[in-house]
Amino acid sequence: MAAGPAAHFDVRLALLELSQRPGKEDETRRKWLDLTRDYAERPEPQSALGYLVWRAGEREQAVKAFGAAFELGGRNPQMLWDYGRLAGNSDPSGATRALTALLADHPARVDVRLVLARIQMARQQVKEALETLAPVKVITSEDAPRLYKLLACGKIQTGEPADARANGLRWLEAAKAPDDHERAAAFIRSLDVAVKARTAVPAAPVFLSDDLTDGPPRLTRGEIPETLRPAGGLYSQLPSVEGEFMEFNCGEKVPRFVVKTRNGTVSLLMAEPEKVVISGTTGATIDLNCGPQAPARVRVEYEPGEAASGGISGTVRAITFRP
Repeated sequence: MAAGPAAHFDVRLALLELSQRPGKEDETRRKWLDLTRDYAERPEPQSALGYLVWRAGEREQAVKAFGAAFELGGRNPQMLWDYGRLAGNSDPSGATRALTALLADHPARVDVRLVLARIQMARQQVKEALETLAPVKVITSEDAPRLYKLLACGKIQTGEPADARANGLRWLEAAKAPDDHERAAAFIRSLDVAVKARTAVPAAPVFLSDDLTDGPPRLTRGEIPETLRPAGGLYSQLPSVEGEFMEFNCGEKVPRFVVKTRNGTVSLLMAEPEKVVISGTTGATIDLNCGPQAPARVRVEYEPGEAASGGISGTVRAITFRP
């Protein structure tokens, strides 16, 4: 090939990459912003800016920059992977498109399939999630629990209890962490009870986010203890409040579930999300993003205990979402 002068953009990009130094972050950010304005059609400056602000702890700005790079045609595999994981909760549509693009070029990446399926399941795209997982034939012991968990939950949603139980057993066998092992066991027990009683198969459990980076708090559909399983309803021996779920306050050490009732606002601790029993939903997941919530009628059973002080009425044990 004949030698020729480097393009002006390539020169500025290379010089800027070489000039980055610790302690010069503000100056570096200004230069990257200048480059994004001067070459608004190029994805590289947006991608580099995304990594710069991500290192500074600015997740939202990083997602925005990565998203801009993707829309401009950026297809760097590492950027797509980081964007997909970072945006899985805040921008699931963008994350889905980025991870789908990554899979198009790297179809053998099981880690990408697991994260993409998890996002699709959360978006109620169960059929798409199962299609994403279908090509997986070989799985490592590390990834196996997540794969079988997703398959078990998906098969519940598609009305295939036998397949759901088979994958639940694989999940149980593969689970390493004690809490994950117990969730798998609880899933199988609740499924067996429903099938034996010929009642509706329970909706898929929901789990604490374990596939994405720093996901929002998540509820887990737990089993109701035998001692608190009277015919009157979920935890009917406990006190309850009914009203509008208005806020999930994460400003304290233990998050608070805030309900607006006829008699005022009630705050309840969400100390153990994985043990809260939920009902009245059909989705595979419930994301509790911190802050104000979209209006939702709920009934909440709670345990007063030692938590009933300092403006806190107790600890949440069960939540029923009303139509």
